[in-house]
Amino acid sequence: MHKYFSEENFPATAGCCKEGKAVHGLVTGHAYSFLDLAELTDDSGAVVHKIVKMRNPWSSEDYKGPWSDNDPNWTEAWKEQVNLVTANDGIFWMEWDTFMSAFATTDVALYFKDEDYQHKMFKLHANE
Repeated sequence: MHKYFSEENFPATAGCCKEGKAVHGLVTGHAYSFLDLAELTDDSGAVVHKIVKMRNPWSSEDYKGPWSDNDPNWTEAWKEQVNLVTANDGIFWMEWDTFMSAFATTDVALYFKDEDYQHKMFKLHANE
C-alpha cells in the first residue's frame, strides 16, 4: 500500500511515535512526511533491505538509527540505488521495520484527475 502511494506521488504524512516512545531520536507527537519506499538489492537483484524515505518538516535530522545518512550499513551500490544525499536537510532513510514499530498512523491525500479529493488515514499494522 505505501509503495503505491509513493509511486503515485500522493502526499503522505506519518505520526510519531507509538505510545509516546521516541525511537532513535525521532520526535514524539510530531508528523513526518512519508516520501518513498525502496528495496535495496544485492548484485543478483535479490531484495535484501526494505527502507523508507522520510522528511522532518523542520528541515533538521534527529534520526540516528539504522539507515540514517552516516550509518555504516550503506554501501556505495546502495547509496546509488536511492541517490542518497548526506546533508542535514531533514530527509533520512530508515528501516521498514523501524518505521512500522515507531509510527502510529499514516495520512494520505488521494487526488485523482477529474475526481474529488479524498483523505484517508491508515493505522499501521506489522503485516502491511
